[in-house]
Amino acid sequence: MRNTKAAKHFREHPRKIVRKQALLATASCVLPPASRGPWKTKEKRMLAHSSRPSGRRIITPAMARARLALDIAPTSDAGRGSIIVAFKRGARAMGAPKGVVELVLYLASRTKACDWQPGALCIAHPSNRDLEVELCVGRSRVKSLIRAAAEWGFLTCVDSPTGRRYARRDPATGQISVGYGFDLSPLSRRHDEFRAAIAAQAEREREAERLRRHIVTTAILIKSFADGFSAEGLADPDLTGFASGAAAVAARRGRSWDLELLSRLGSEIDALMRRAEARVALLLPVETDPLGGQKLAPITPTNPPALATAYVETEGRSAPSAKEDERSRTSRAFSAAPSAAAIQSDPLRGFLVTPGLFLRIAPELRDLCPTSRPTDEQLLEACSYQAGRLGISTHAWGQACVTLGRRGACAALVVIAHKTASNKVSSPGGYLRKMVERHLAGELHLDKTLFGIVDEAGFRGAS
Repeated sequence: MRNTKAAKHFREHPRKIVRKQALLATASCVLPPASRGPWKTKEKRMLAHSSRPSGRRIITPAMARARLALDIAPTSDAGRGSIIVAFKRGARAMGAPKGVVELVLYLASRTKACDWQPGALCIAHPSNRDLEVELCVGRSRVKSLIRAAAEWGFLTCVDSPTGRRYARRDPATGQISVGYGFDLSPLSRRHDEFRAAIAAQAEREREAERLRRHIVTTAILIKSFADGFSAEGLADPDLTGFASGAAAVAARRGRSWDLELLSRLGSEIDALMRRAEARVALLLPVETDPLGGQKLAPITPTNPPALATAYVETEGRSAPSAKEDERSRTSRAFSAAPSAAAIQSDPLRGFLVTPGLFLRIAPELRDLCPTSRPTDEQLLEACSYQAGRLGISTHAWGQACVTLGRRGACAALVVIAHKTASNKVSSPGGYLRKMVERHLAGELHLDKTLFGIVDEAGFRGAS
């Protein structure tokens, strides 16, 4: 048995010699000449496998840029809670990785309120082992997250000469006097930037919501055009194709809130809407008077309300005079009484309006009209120009003219102009589109709105 063990030792001994010679050759390239020699200590073996001394942190160019940018920014006077909340929402709005946000939030939880006061040191000093346990990740992942957080400018690494992380607090004030670890003062310096990112994200979400709603409502409107002609037995394949295309565009939106995608889909459905409107214009019969003028006797109530009193003051008369027959046919278009069938689809519900009343409600139209008593065509042209001045798109104005009729569109624009001047409407274009939607749903009552404006503004004259 002893001879067998000796034979085995001599068989393995040459391999050990070869391995030792290889390690010595490697050490000769790493160790200085004075340190070359037999392998006696653990430190020499560790040094042979790594030429970079341990404890020295590598500063990447991104970390250096973030550090230089933060040095010139002042700290915020906000408290610890406000800064942490702004960081949590702002960092996600800026697109920061979730792991980085969780790391910084955990580091912030290891600080005190006095650490966030202006001029104080705000340093968290957990060990890598604590970070591994808290974040449920490995050592390499912790190092990657720390590096990423420093590159995003959320923290600054303050390393001690020995590599240890610790903090000493003043017994009187409780603030950190000496500390090594992770400096979180960049969060205070970037407080305003986080708030701006939150506001920008909210604006993007509002715009995305508007686009999503616009895509759906436009698709429904195009389908309404196709269904309306089909119900009258005049089904048109082009309108049906436009409706199918609009439905496909609306389906592509899905649950996405991507602003770029929604903007592209909005442009596509707007193009389909323009083509559908052009097709509807070709299919509709030609009108001799597009504004709907009729030579019918005006309705004169026994007890004229405030709106009728406004007619008297605006037109300067209480009953038809001899000059009434000399006025042009188009100048009496808005004074005509619609039929009972037209009242059901008229946004004005059959109530009488005159160009003079429109000028009284929206005085800014006077500068756009050639005379104080413009014709309906002149008033329509002035309303079209005023729509552009209010920021209403050409598509929205054309859609209102097709859906509400030109008379109803002019009445709607006058209402919007009046409310915009009174700071009651912040988005004229959106308000006009909402009027169109309510009209399609049978919920628009421009007559009540006009009555309210007349009563509020006190447009009353002597009888």
